[in-house]
Amino acid sequence: MGEHFFKFPLPVLSLPWEPRVLLGALAGYCAVDVGRIELGRLPPEEIEQRLRTMRLPPDFNRNNADHVACALGSRTLHVTSGAVAGCVADYYAIQQEIEVVEQRLGRSPLIFIASDLLWETREGRGLPWREFSVLCAVNSVIGLARTAPIRITRDMIQARSIGYKRPADIEEAKKRQWPVQELLSTSQLRTTLDRLERRGFFVRISPSPRCTYFVRGTDYEAARAAVKALREKRRSLAAERAKDRALFGP
Repeated sequence: MGEHFFKFPLPVLSLPWEPRVLLGALAGYCAVDVGRIELGRLPPEEIEQRLRTMRLPPDFNRNNADHVACALGSRTLHVTSGAVAGCVADYYAIQQEIEVVEQRLGRSPLIFIASDLLWETREGRGLPWREFSVLCAVNSVIGLARTAPIRITRDMIQARSIGYKRPADIEEAKKRQWPVQELLSTSQLRTTLDRLERRGFFVRISPSPRCTYFVRGTDYEAARAAVKALREKRRSLAAERAKDRALFGP
């Protein structure tokens, strides 16, 4: 896979930070997160070799595991940082917020987003924040590699675009007096999804007014065929279950 992706848990979108600040901190978080994984799986000699080929910031401390993780992850994700301490601080600040949410609401879905999209949004020359957060919401359901059709409801996208897995989690957050951003209206969400679809991030197929499937990596005709095949398969399975119940009883 030639493209680089940032991976982070959904609650990051719930943080009440200014988008540019959040996206900058998120890059540091992802660098340390990826680096911690590499630190656990790479042999020491490989780590040393990678560090020798890098231009390390002045505050880098080889004896600090977090600093090493930040350096390794920054290399993998092509993140440039002027200070390792800032990346590490961003990692722990975000991780603390994630843990608070997940302790109360359970494990969160992961979001995969192309690194170019994140940087362009942060620098104000890519997606506006609303489109970026809605794309993250959709990606949190689709995942990184899925190409099969998947049904995603409007309520789910509205909730996930502000960092919550489902609408019920928003109500729980309000009870706990956590900061909760304003939900997009139906009209705002529809307009935003239309813009993302025109940019080619996904195709939407709506067999009925209350049922929309999202498909990635294909054109409309192929997407319609895939949705039709999926719905026919489900109807066939439902018919077989009905036959089972008729034959064997409830």
